[in-house]
Amino acid sequence: MLTDAEVLKLAEPIFATILGPLGFSRASVVSGADQDGDKAFFIEAFFEPGSNIVNGKALVEARGQLHDALTALGEERFPYVSYRLPGEPEPYSDDLDEPASPHP
Repeated sequence: MLTDAEVLKLAEPIFATILGPLGFSRASVVSGADQDGDKAFFIEAFFEPGSNIVNGKALVEARGQLHDALTALGEERFPYVSYRLPGEPEPYSDDLDEPASPHP
């Protein structure tokens, strides 16, 4: 199993290459459990002020390439990627309308 730091080392260059033209600045990674209780990676991709991340194809490509890189290393946990723009409010829990707690 890869550590969060190892996943970050994989994710940032992939995201920089594909999402850099859209304003990508950095990423963060936290391991946890998804809605089904399966182990997963929760990755936030942060963008510079004024970024316009409307290129859905690039967003899907970045996540796909990261998933392929993880799989090639034997990692089975799924990478859930959130895209964060400056000034966006914190994500909300679907069922509580309160800021979501960090993933366990």
